[in-house]
Amino acid sequence: VEEERKHCVELFQQTCFIVEKMGKLELTVPLLAKYIQQRDAGEQTLHMDKAGEILCGTIRITALFTKKQQDLLHYLFHHEKEVIKRETVARLLWGEASEETYSDWGLDQAMKRLRQKLATVGVSKPVIQTLKGRGYICK
Repeated sequence: VEEERKHCVELFQQTCFIVEKMGKLELTVPLLAKYIQQRDAGEQTLHMDKAGEILCGTIRITALFTKKQQDLLHYLFHHEKEVIKRETVARLLWGEASEETYSDWGLDQAMKRLRQKLATVGVSKPVIQTLKGRGYICK
């Protein structure tokens, strides 16, 4: 483990991601340092700024989502704490033709993928909750 740690430290020093100052390692990329600090502090909340960018803490993550996922997240943020019917979510994801083409399974899978993506970026608490038989709510 120690040998692997040394290798990683050397690699990060070669790429200038970290430097050694007075015997301590210090991150040189402020955004990365801020991200690590927030993640360690458990401050990874999902929100949207005034420009419509999706953020996790202070990190812009809009580009991680597909256009349809972005549209859905924007809608959920604009209707925070409101119950959103499944049919509405299907229309956002698949357009007006959704009534003819979407299935409950397909919608469940789309929401599952969105939740998994949110979890991989470190969102610290559930953002989208399912209300059985009613739809979804963004908290």
